[in-house]
Amino acid sequence: MKILKWIGIILIVLFAAFLIFTGTQPSILEVEKSATIKASPEKIFNVISDYRTWSEWSAWHKMDTTMEMKYEGEMGKLGAKYSWSSQNPMVGSGNQQIIELEESNFVKSEMVLNGEGGNFAWFNLKENEDNSTTVTWNMKGAETSFMMNWQNTVFKPMIEQSYDQSLADLKKLIESMPEEEIPNPFNLEVTEVAPQSIISIKDSCNPAEISSKLGELYGELSVFMAMNDGITEAGMPLALYHFYSGEKVVLEAALPVNGTVEPQGRINMTATPGGKVLKGIHLGSYESSESMHMGIEEYMKASNLEYAGPCWEVYANDPTTVEESAIETHIFYPIK
Repeated sequence: MKILKWIGIILIVLFAAFLIFTGTQPSILEVEKSATIKASPEKIFNVISDYRTWSEWSAWHKMDTTMEMKYEGEMGKLGAKYSWSSQNPMVGSGNQQIIELEESNFVKSEMVLNGEGGNFAWFNLKENEDNSTTVTWNMKGAETSFMMNWQNTVFKPMIEQSYDQSLADLKKLIESMPEEEIPNPFNLEVTEVAPQSIISIKDSCNPAEISSKLGELYGELSVFMAMNDGITEAGMPLALYHFYSGEKVVLEAALPVNGTVEPQGRINMTATPGGKVLKGIHLGSYESSESMHMGIEEYMKASNLEYAGPCWEVYANDPTTVEESAIETHIFYPIK
């Protein structure tokens, strides 16, 4: 009888200890892990938002490579879903569905695990200055009952290890992918240019007045050149753009020259930037060249090229001697 009594006491103590332990554990399992990947947020987003890729990097998927999987909806879009079924009790069955996303920044899914919902996982993507991306992966499980809180503490290290391994494999997968070819509809080219001596006048106006302002400044520069024997014309007119907004443009009209001359009044003797540039050639009216500027800026962003301004335009032929469609403008964006 004493043995039974002691066994009963021990069981009571153990149960009490269990109650104390489980009562002090969190009722919700939360995990957060991060990794830095040398790729753009867009590239990473396209992988993590496509459930079909998860078998290539998710440690959880590798626990049972024979599990049955079914995909529904358009991958990478709101509502995309996949379901699985496994004989492995550690994998079980369930489904995961995208319930919220922000292109190239954020993906959130709801998970149903063995019939129980209320589990969420999400990715945040943050682009870094060195063109890498920090991927942060969070999980928040459904609230457990008092008696089951112990599971959250016991399972958390295993899930953290799984997240670490998955992010390491995701990094390896993405960084081994070939670089995507960047669209170049304007046939832009990266090239080197030498500085060109110029005489110039810096002024400002609103965007609608650019043509008339340049005409005024070129007239002043031409008179100055004609009055100075130390310089001769060395090319077509150009304009450097130091600032551009919908209300104001700060520009610098310039004429390429050979020789040197002392600055006079607001006329400067200087040079165009030298070094690496992104160059495009626009055919058509000067007013329609905005599409080329926008295309250059988009290409620079996609190519991670850093602008080293100011940009400038060279007006390569006389618009009064050719059809409007043949007016040629060479546009240069200095880059680092």
